[in-house]
Amino acid sequence: MAEKITPPDNYLQRFQDPIWKKLKLDYPKALSLVEGQRNGHAFTILELRHRSAWLFTDEKSEQTSLIFIMALPDPSKRWKTTWQPEGVRVWVDEGYVYLTRLAQRTPVKEWNQLLAQTQQVLETLAEVPADQQAAHQDAPYENTNDARLILFWVIVAGLLPGLEWSLGLSYVGALLKSGFIRECASGQAWAQVGFGRDAWVFALALCLPLLGHIRGGFTITRFQGRRGLGWRLAVDGVLTLALAVGGLEVAMRHAPSAGNLADGTVISCYSNVPNKHVDAQP
Repeated sequence: MAEKITPPDNYLQRFQDPIWKKLKLDYPKALSLVEGQRNGHAFTILELRHRSAWLFTDEKSEQTSLIFIMALPDPSKRWKTTWQPEGVRVWVDEGYVYLTRLAQRTPVKEWNQLLAQTQQVLETLAEVPADQQAAHQDAPYENTNDARLILFWVIVAGLLPGLEWSLGLSYVGALLKSGFIRECASGQAWAQVGFGRDAWVFALALCLPLLGHIRGGFTITRFQGRRGLGWRLAVDGVLTLALAVGGLEVAMRHAPSAGNLADGTVISCYSNVPNKHVDAQP
């Protein structure tokens, strides 16, 4: 007969790679346990309190999930799941099968159904060949913590560098279209212009943060749901910020500063139409 008990201290530490670790739930705490036997399989229903996976959390963001756990009959082997019940998440580590409806209320009358699903997941496990075990250990899994890591990366390394390279691309477009770029100060009638090598260095230097964003996009695509996403995004963020600062410094050394184009043409601040005025400015 199943009975509800209070979890001992450090209860969660007995599990090797549990589902709450795979999902990277914040501050997990075992509240209660229901233990018993089902068709010869030892099971545990764990009431787990954890934090929601958003960028900014507080005490009110705590959630509770029920984790249905069954011990593997042969923990000496490595296993993978082959069946995924609808509406739940499942995982298997070196000793147990886990099933949960994350952060959803689960009435007692539904426990039997979820235990049956957990048992079916257990009985449909497939053994992982020895040469694939390392890859299976790092297999992708939906990670509720990834959303805030990505959001943090976008805020810190995405916004200002993104504005910088978008401005750089607009200058590249102007160079391809007309062969020069212009800058106008408030109230100025004639533009400061850039052309030739200096103008291209200016425009391309502003585009440098785009390389960091491409790298960050690859990291998110490749490693979302895997171990190491956080530190990889941190490295990509530092790289992006370095490219943004370095590109801005280089660009400022080659900023448009000429009063006219090489042939003496001056550019109005009110129109992109060149004005032939050779003697307007030295």
